[in-house]
Amino acid sequence: MPLDQETVVRHLLRDRAKVVGYIRGIVGDAHLAEDVFQNLTILAMHKHAEIADEDHLPLWIRRSARFEALNLLRKRGRSPLMIDSAVVERLDDHWAAYDHRTGGEMMDALHTCMDTLTPNARRMVELRYLQNLTSAQVAKELQRKAATVYQALMRIRQTLAECVRRRTLDEGVTRA
Repeated sequence: MPLDQETVVRHLLRDRAKVVGYIRGIVGDAHLAEDVFQNLTILAMHKHAEIADEDHLPLWIRRSARFEALNLLRKRGRSPLMIDSAVVERLDDHWAAYDHRTGGEMMDALHTCMDTLTPNARRMVELRYLQNLTSAQVAKELQRKAATVYQALMRIRQTLAECVRRRTLDEGVTRA
């Protein structure tokens, strides 16, 4: 039985952080990701009857988000990164492993993992992702070499990704 509009919107809002993160991975910009999410929400409200059931919903959201993101990039004259379709399918398989986790659960895991970082690492993450500074700007702010900050952020992202993966897939999410 097709999903009603309220169910689709409730799922989108519940998983907002997760969906916006997925979109940001495509568009590379937090503000554009928010624009795409708004477009996706409107699309979902109009197309809810085409979504077969709640099991199909996460895949519909990802595919529609990807389409909306690429469409917005084209409209704005930006060139999207072209990824081989086989890679996209593998990414969908990876994202499917998180379909049963809500965006809130993922954010709880990330917050818990952030608490394990050193104060310096946490400051770098805040500057880079909360204040949306480039790595070079973070380096200037912290009076460090850009290459040092770039490498540190890469290690921090890997550490956080592994921690979130462990908390959400292996151990299940525990509330802090």
